[in-house]
Amino acid sequence: MAALWPEVNRITDAFAVPRLRGIKGVGGQNAIASMGDGILNINATHFNGFASRVGLKETGAESAALIKARKQQVELKAEIDRMSAQLVKLREQGIALGSDPANRDQRF
Repeated sequence: MAALWPEVNRITDAFAVPRLRGIKGVGGQNAIASMGDGILNINATHFNGFASRVGLKETGAESAALIKARKQQVELKAEIDRMSAQLVKLREQGIALGSDPANRDQRF
């Protein structure tokens, strides 16, 4: 971020807006970044994830890594969906058995 500081100052001067007073790393927020009173707050976890995708083109080695990551994401999402469906089914079975002590072995 320090390397971008002169560029940020040049842009703020060009648009005649006040310069940033500082940059602060923050955590525990859902936003990638926020700003208040001239301080730019950046959530490094979210920002790094976002920044890692900036400028990537789907060509060459970057493409292979990107395609592999997207394929893995799709596979993991499908597995989550299968497990969620199985959980719903098990919950429904548990509800159908009720709390009768005679059904204890079937519930567990």
